[in-house]
Amino acid sequence: WHIYTTGQMKFFANYCNNVLTEEEKAEANMPEITETTIVYLENNIDMGARQKDGVLTTAAETQWTPVQFFNGIFEGNNYIVLGIYVYDKLAGGGIFYTGTIRNVTIKNSYVEAAGGIAAAGGIVGFGEEIVNCHNVNTIVKARENVAFSTAGGIVGCANSTTSKIENCTNSGKIIGGKCVGGIEGGLNNSCEIIGCINTGEVIGTAKYVGGIVGQLTQNRTLNNCYNIGKIIGNDSYVGGIAGFVVSSASVINSYNKGEIIGKGDRIGGLVGELGYNSTLTNSYNTGKVTGETYNVGGIAGIIFGTIENSYNTGTIQGEGQVGGITGQIGTNCEAYIRNCYNEGSIIGNNDAIGGIVGWTSDTETSGTIENNYNKGKVTGVDRVGGLIGKNAATFIVTKCYSKGIVEGTTNVGSIIGTQITSNDNLSKLYYLNTLNIGAVNGQDVADKNIIGVTDDINSYEEFLTWIASK
Repeated sequence: WHIYTTGQMKFFANYCNNVLTEEEKAEANMPEITETTIVYLENNIDMGARQKDGVLTTAAETQWTPVQFFNGIFEGNNYIVLGIYVYDKLAGGGIFYTGTIRNVTIKNSYVEAAGGIAAAGGIVGFGEEIVNCHNVNTIVKARENVAFSTAGGIVGCANSTTSKIENCTNSGKIIGGKCVGGIEGGLNNSCEIIGCINTGEVIGTAKYVGGIVGQLTQNRTLNNCYNIGKIIGNDSYVGGIAGFVVSSASVINSYNKGEIIGKGDRIGGLVGELGYNSTLTNSYNTGKVTGETYNVGGIAGIIFGTIENSYNTGTIQGEGQVGGITGQIGTNCEAYIRNCYNEGSIIGNNDAIGGIVGWTSDTETSGTIENNYNKGKVTGVDRVGGLIGKNAATFIVTKCYSKGIVEGTTNVGSIIGTQITSNDNLSKLYYLNTLNIGAVNGQDVADKNIIGVTDDINSYEEFLTWIASK
């Protein structure tokens, strides 16, 4: 199959959607589409629809029905399809409802899925393998007040455990309820997301809103992705990369530079929540992060897994449990924060505010905080620390340094605002002695493992060399 014209594109859609009669199919004399069929786009195509604020400004017949029963491969040859208008009262879609799509751009279009269970995507609603596809200035919208709608700039939801979304970009505005992402909305299917970029605004009225994906499900990997668009969530689980990273998933080599705003809890520069046994490595945030309640962090709002080799330089602000790396370590888990640093200002309006961690939960939780550095200013009310606002006795904290100014009303420490029970889990912790506040619980500590030093360490790289000699 080769598509050169608007008419041929319409014929292809009608063929796949079973609109054509058998006589019309026979007259066209086209080969049957199977799993091995490749449909080639051979030109830029304008489907003719124009809209303003989601309302068609051209004739009604320019409305597009997503290509549905398509099990082949669509090869876009890097051409553009523009003038698509989709308003689906049922399941939604994009140019396609489902399929394997490669090397195509949707531009200056509008896609809305208004059904109760729906997936809206600029390219495809339910994607199989989506490679090198792009959304340019296309609005994608899913119904906002239902529990099971999802919206993504490229894909509404991955459709199988073997799916892949690779080298895709979005600059369109994405709007939805639950599970909204700049690239994929995401629900419960597994796939890899690799080398994807979002620059568009993403808005979600319910949980799970992310610059790349709303929800990264179990055993999935997100690698080498970044966001510079503004991300707004009117509920919990909001992140510059992913709103919610479910158990045993991985985020690698990714970053956020966009502004993140969340009105609920679990708001992070990269992820809202990092789930059990999940990992986040070699990643960073430079964007401003604002959460209106609790669990707000420069990298993650709350973690139940591991963060390594990552950093934050953005301003992080929330009500309580606010940290430069994470706002809180969750309950009933084993968690680690290693080789991380913060240079951003950390601001909390209440308690448990820390340069690295706001609060290490003390309910069946253990782990290690090691080789971390803070130079950002930390401001809060109660339990405010240069490294940790409130620390549980079950957490090992070692080989860390803080030089950031720490300000608060009660329980303010240059290292830890409030340490639960003894200091036996603390070792090789250092702070710049010109901070003029006590190290732990607002008091200086006569402990060889908690030491005020004159060494003014100006960068994380300098810290690594310095701490190795201790």
